[in-house]
Amino acid sequence: MKKLLAILLAVVMLGTFAAMAAAEGTDYALPPTTIYPPWLAEYGTRVNPGEHNFPFLIISQTGWTVSSDVDWIVPRTPSGSGILTVSVDIAENFGATRTGTITVVADCGEILDIVIVQDFPGSYWWATNRPAWWTFIVRWIFFGWLWMSY
Repeated sequence: MKKLLAILLAVVMLGTFAAMAAAEGTDYALPPTTIYPPWLAEYGTRVNPGEHNFPFLIISQTGWTVSSDVDWIVPRTPSGSGILTVSVDIAENFGATRTGTITVVADCGEILDIVIVQDFPGSYWWATNRPAWWTFIVRWIFFGWLWMSY
């Protein structure tokens, strides 16, 4: 299903460029390699400290390779060509905030970097994954105190 959506998205994007070129009478040259969503190469992304899989789409007219500069980011598909959704595994972070770079190198020489910033556990975990016992204790203390103060 993901592959079908990726191909459909690529066809729509290529059709958009073709329609723009026909409407304006100019030839638009597609970049040899593009990452989708396009803001990834420019701004990077921030991820939570948990272990997870991070997918992105590569649209390329040539072959390409994907690598990482750190051991906690591992590409599932290290190389390919054309249009493909690539996933990288990001290991769980038990320490401080850390930064790594995913590099996509096209056979034509184009290099695209995706900067990944992974937060430290305390910055995210309690905000989203509080255990039920913690919520119960906090509510019991607060509401118990409130009830006893009257």
